[in-house]
Amino acid sequence: MNLPDCSECDLAGAATCHALRKNSDRRSALRTARLRRVARGDSVFDIGDSPGLIGVVRQGYLRKECLSEDGRRSILGLSSPGDILGDMPGRVASYALEAATDTEICAFPGPSVAEVARGNVAFWRAILDDVQRQYHQELAFAWLRSALRCRPRLVAFLLMASEIMPSAPQPDGSVIVTIPIGRRDWADLCNMTGESISRQMTDLAASGEVQSLGGGRYRLSDPQALRRWPELAGFPLPASGRRSPRNVMRPPHQPHELLLLRATMI
Repeated sequence: MNLPDCSECDLAGAATCHALRKNSDRRSALRTARLRRVARGDSVFDIGDSPGLIGVVRQGYLRKECLSEDGRRSILGLSSPGDILGDMPGRVASYALEAATDTEICAFPGPSVAEVARGNVAFWRAILDDVQRQYHQELAFAWLRSALRCRPRLVAFLLMASEIMPSAPQPDGSVIVTIPIGRRDWADLCNMTGESISRQMTDLAASGEVQSLGGGRYRLSDPQALRRWPELAGFPLPASGRRSPRNVMRPPHQPHELLLLRATMI
Protein backbone atom coordinates (compact mmCIF):
# COMPACT_ATOMS: atom_id res chain seq x y z
CA MET A 1 0.00 0.00 0.00
CA ASN A 2 1.38 3.42 -0.98
CA LEU A 3 1.93 5.98 1.72
CA PRO A 4 -0.41 8.99 1.91
CA ASP A 5 0.91 12.48 1.32
CA CYS A 6 3.63 13.08 3.93
CA SER A 7 2.17 16.52 4.63
CA GLU A 8 -0.83 14.76 6.20
CA CYS A 9 1.32 12.67 8.56
CA ASP A 10 1.88 13.81 12.15
CA LEU A 11 5.48 12.60 11.83
CA ALA A 12 6.23 15.14 9.10
CA GLY A 13 8.50 17.08 11.47
CA ALA A 14 10.62 14.03 12.37
CA ALA A 15 14.24 14.72 11.44
CA THR A 16 14.71 11.59 9.33
CA CYS A 17 11.53 12.07 7.31
CA HIS A 18 12.48 15.71 6.75
CA ALA A 19 15.94 14.71 5.56
CA LEU A 20 14.44 12.19 3.12
CA ARG A 21 12.10 14.85 1.69
CA LYS A 22 14.58 17.71 1.65
CA ASN A 23 15.85 17.65 -1.95
CA SER A 24 13.35 17.48 -4.79
CA ASP A 25 15.74 15.45 -6.95
CA ARG A 26 15.98 12.73 -4.27
CA ARG A 27 12.36 11.81 -3.68
CA SER A 28 12.37 8.33 -5.23
CA ALA A 29 12.51 6.68 -1.79
CA LEU A 30 9.31 8.45 -0.80
CA ARG A 31 7.59 7.64 -4.09
CA THR A 32 8.38 3.94 -3.72
CA ALA A 33 7.70 3.79 0.00
CA ARG A 34 5.07 1.36 1.25
CA LEU A 35 2.97 1.21 4.37
CA ARG A 36 3.85 -2.05 6.12
CA ARG A 37 1.42 -3.30 8.75
CA VAL A 38 2.64 -5.61 11.51
CA ALA A 39 0.10 -7.30 13.78
CA ARG A 40 0.60 -7.39 17.54
CA GLY A 41 2.97 -10.22 18.43
CA ASP A 42 4.43 -10.61 14.93
CA SER A 43 8.18 -10.46 14.41
CA VAL A 44 9.96 -7.81 12.31
CA PHE A 45 13.41 -9.40 12.65
CA ASP A 46 15.22 -11.77 14.99
CA ILE A 47 18.60 -11.90 16.72
CA GLY A 48 21.27 -12.69 14.16
CA ASP A 49 19.34 -11.26 11.20
CA SER A 50 20.75 -8.44 9.06
CA PRO A 51 17.65 -6.24 8.72
CA GLY A 52 19.28 -3.15 7.21
CA LEU A 53 17.43 0.16 7.46
CA ILE A 54 13.75 -0.83 7.47
CA GLY A 55 11.94 2.48 7.77
CA VAL A 56 10.20 4.72 10.31
CA VAL A 57 7.46 3.77 12.78
CA ARG A 58 4.30 5.57 11.71
CA GLN A 59 1.92 4.17 14.30
CA GLY A 60 2.11 1.70 17.17
CA TYR A 61 4.89 0.30 19.38
CA LEU A 62 7.47 -2.45 18.98
CA ARG A 63 9.55 -4.13 21.67
CA LYS A 64 13.28 -4.78 21.47
CA GLU A 65 13.89 -8.01 23.31
CA CYS A 66 16.47 -10.65 23.99
CA LEU A 67 16.76 -13.74 26.19
CA SER A 68 18.79 -13.83 29.38
CA GLU A 69 21.19 -16.67 30.14
CA ASP A 70 18.48 -18.43 32.13
CA GLY A 71 16.03 -18.19 29.23
CA ARG A 72 13.90 -15.32 30.53
CA ARG A 73 12.67 -12.63 28.17
CA SER A 74 14.16 -9.18 28.68
CA ILE A 75 12.78 -6.08 26.96
CA LEU A 76 15.52 -3.56 26.26
CA GLY A 77 13.23 -0.77 25.15
CA LEU A 78 10.41 0.28 22.84
CA SER A 79 10.32 1.64 19.32
CA SER A 80 7.61 4.29 19.08
CA PRO A 81 6.18 6.60 16.37
CA GLY A 82 8.96 8.53 14.68
CA ASP A 83 11.68 5.99 15.52
CA ILE A 84 13.96 4.54 12.85
CA LEU A 85 13.89 0.74 12.63
CA GLY A 86 16.68 -1.60 11.64
CA ASP A 87 20.42 -1.19 11.44
CA MET A 88 23.17 -0.30 9.02
CA PRO A 89 23.43 -2.65 6.01
CA GLY A 90 25.46 -5.75 6.80
CA ARG A 91 25.23 -5.37 10.57
CA VAL A 92 23.81 -8.28 12.57
CA ALA A 93 20.95 -7.57 14.98
CA SER A 94 21.76 -8.08 18.66
CA TYR A 95 18.07 -8.10 19.66
CA ALA A 96 14.73 -9.26 18.25
CA LEU A 97 12.05 -6.76 17.24
CA GLU A 98 8.38 -7.67 17.69
CA ALA A 99 5.19 -5.65 17.53
CA ALA A 100 3.88 -4.83 21.01
CA THR A 101 0.74 -3.34 19.40
CA ASP A 102 -0.66 -3.34 15.89
CA THR A 103 1.94 -1.25 14.08
CA GLU A 104 2.37 0.67 10.82
CA ILE A 105 5.84 1.24 9.36
CA CYS A 106 6.83 3.63 6.59
CA ALA A 107 9.04 1.09 4.83
CA PHE A 108 11.60 2.28 2.27
CA PRO A 109 13.28 -0.12 -0.20
CA GLY A 110 17.00 -0.48 0.36
CA PRO A 111 18.12 0.77 -3.08
CA SER A 112 15.95 3.88 -2.80
CA VAL A 113 17.28 4.70 0.65
CA ALA A 114 20.82 4.25 -0.67
CA GLU A 115 20.04 6.75 -3.45
CA VAL A 116 18.69 9.33 -1.01
CA ALA A 117 21.52 8.78 1.47
CA ARG A 118 24.40 9.04 -1.00
CA GLY A 119 26.31 12.15 0.03
CA ASN A 120 23.36 13.43 2.09
CA VAL A 121 24.96 14.60 5.33
CA ALA A 122 21.60 15.78 6.73
CA PHE A 123 20.20 12.27 6.33
CA TRP A 124 23.08 10.63 8.20
CA ARG A 125 22.96 13.29 10.90
CA ALA A 126 19.25 12.52 11.38
CA ILE A 127 20.04 8.80 11.61
CA LEU A 128 22.70 9.42 14.26
CA ASP A 129 20.43 11.72 16.26
CA ASP A 130 17.75 9.04 16.31
CA VAL A 131 20.21 6.26 17.23
CA GLN A 132 21.44 8.36 20.15
CA ARG A 133 17.90 9.15 21.30
CA GLN A 134 16.92 5.48 21.25
CA TYR A 135 20.14 4.56 23.03
CA HIS A 136 19.30 7.15 25.68
CA GLN A 137 15.84 5.63 26.11
CA GLU A 138 17.35 2.17 26.62
CA LEU A 139 19.70 3.61 29.26
CA ALA A 140 16.70 5.15 31.02
CA PHE A 141 14.89 1.80 31.07
CA ALA A 142 18.02 0.06 32.37
CA TRP A 143 18.38 2.68 35.11
CA LEU A 144 14.70 2.30 36.02
CA ARG A 145 14.95 -1.50 36.33
CA SER A 146 18.18 -1.63 38.29
CA ALA A 147 18.33 1.46 40.52
CA LEU A 148 14.80 1.96 41.85
CA ARG A 149 12.48 0.27 44.30
CA CYS A 150 9.07 -0.89 43.05
CA ARG A 151 6.96 2.23 43.62
CA PRO A 152 9.40 4.85 42.26
CA ARG A 153 10.14 2.40 39.43
CA LEU A 154 6.46 2.39 38.48
CA VAL A 155 6.22 6.17 38.78
CA ALA A 156 9.32 6.55 36.59
CA PHE A 157 7.70 4.32 33.97
CA LEU A 158 4.49 6.39 34.00
CA LEU A 159 6.53 9.58 33.56
CA MET A 160 8.39 7.97 30.66
CA ALA A 161 5.05 6.88 29.18
CA SER A 162 3.85 10.49 29.30
CA GLU A 163 6.76 11.32 26.95
CA ILE A 164 6.69 8.42 24.48
CA MET A 165 3.02 7.33 24.57
CA PRO A 166 -0.21 9.23 23.93
CA SER A 167 -0.78 11.81 26.65
CA ALA A 168 -3.19 14.70 27.14
CA PRO A 169 -2.40 17.59 29.54
CA GLN A 170 -5.47 18.73 31.46
CA PRO A 171 -6.47 22.26 32.56
CA ASP A 172 -5.90 21.35 36.23
CA GLY A 173 -2.26 20.44 35.56
CA SER A 174 -2.81 16.70 35.52
CA VAL A 175 -1.91 14.51 32.54
CA ILE A 176 -3.87 11.57 31.15
CA VAL A 177 -1.56 8.90 29.74
CA THR A 178 -2.70 6.05 27.52
CA ILE A 179 -0.58 2.89 27.73
CA PRO A 180 -1.35 0.80 24.63
CA ILE A 181 1.12 -2.02 25.34
CA GLY A 182 0.03 -5.13 27.21
CA ARG A 183 0.44 -5.54 30.97
CA ARG A 184 3.04 -8.29 30.46
CA ASP A 185 5.23 -5.94 28.38
CA TRP A 186 4.73 -3.21 30.97
CA ALA A 187 5.80 -5.61 33.73
CA ASP A 188 8.85 -6.81 31.80
CA LEU A 189 9.97 -3.25 31.03
CA CYS A 190 9.81 -2.48 34.75
CA ASN A 191 11.18 -5.86 35.88
CA MET A 192 8.05 -6.34 37.99
CA THR A 193 5.21 -8.83 38.11
CA GLY A 194 1.68 -7.95 37.08
CA GLU A 195 0.56 -8.49 40.68
CA SER A 196 3.20 -6.08 41.97
CA ILE A 197 2.10 -3.42 39.49
CA SER A 198 -1.51 -3.83 40.62
CA ARG A 199 -0.54 -3.44 44.29
CA GLN A 200 1.56 -0.35 43.65
CA MET A 201 -1.15 1.21 41.47
CA THR A 202 -3.66 0.66 44.30
CA ASP A 203 -1.35 2.49 46.73
CA LEU A 204 -0.76 5.35 44.27
CA ALA A 205 -4.52 5.66 43.74
CA ALA A 206 -5.09 5.74 47.51
CA SER A 207 -2.63 8.63 47.83
CA GLY A 208 -4.34 10.48 44.95
CA GLU A 209 -1.17 10.57 42.85
CA VAL A 210 -2.30 8.24 40.02
CA GLN A 211 -5.85 7.34 39.02
CA SER A 212 -6.82 4.47 36.73
CA LEU A 213 -9.48 5.58 34.24
CA GLY A 214 -9.88 2.22 32.50
CA GLY A 215 -8.99 1.25 28.97
CA GLY A 216 -5.26 1.63 29.64
CA ARG A 217 -5.70 5.30 30.61
CA TYR A 218 -4.15 6.78 33.76
CA ARG A 219 -4.33 10.26 35.24
CA LEU A 220 -1.12 11.61 36.79
CA SER A 221 -2.52 14.17 39.22
CA ASP A 222 0.65 16.28 39.46
CA PRO A 223 3.46 15.11 37.16
CA GLN A 224 5.80 17.84 38.38
CA ALA A 225 5.38 16.64 41.99
CA LEU A 226 6.10 13.07 40.88
CA ARG A 227 9.28 14.26 39.16
CA ARG A 228 10.40 15.77 42.48
CA TRP A 229 10.36 12.44 44.30
CA PRO A 230 13.83 12.13 45.90
CA GLU A 231 14.30 8.65 44.39
CA LEU A 232 13.87 10.12 40.90
CA ALA A 233 16.50 12.84 41.24
CA GLY A 234 18.45 12.91 37.98
CA PHE A 235 16.12 10.49 36.22
CA PRO A 236 16.53 11.07 32.44
CA LEU A 237 13.15 11.26 30.70
CA PRO A 238 13.51 10.10 27.07
CA ALA A 239 12.33 12.27 24.20
CA SER A 240 9.64 11.16 21.79
CA GLY A 241 10.25 10.52 18.10
CA ARG A 242 7.51 13.03 17.38
CA ARG A 243 9.59 15.91 18.70
CA SER A 244 11.80 18.39 16.90
CA PRO A 245 15.50 17.39 16.80
CA ARG A 246 16.46 20.37 18.95
CA ASN A 247 14.42 18.89 21.81
CA VAL A 248 16.09 15.47 21.65
CA MET A 249 17.82 14.51 24.90
CA ARG A 250 21.18 12.83 24.33
CA PRO A 251 23.33 10.74 26.64
CA PRO A 252 26.23 12.67 28.17
CA HIS A 253 28.83 10.62 26.24
CA GLN A 254 28.61 8.93 22.87
CA PRO A 255 29.30 5.20 23.14
CA HIS A 256 32.27 3.91 21.16
CA GLU A 257 29.96 2.11 18.76
CA LEU A 258 28.23 5.38 17.79
CA LEU A 259 31.56 7.03 17.08
CA LEU A 260 32.44 4.16 14.75
CA LEU A 261 29.00 4.46 13.15
CA ARG A 262 29.58 8.15 12.46
CA ALA A 263 32.95 7.44 10.87
CA THR A 264 31.41 4.71 8.70
CA MET A 265 28.51 6.74 7.39
CA ILE A 266 29.96 10.19 6.72
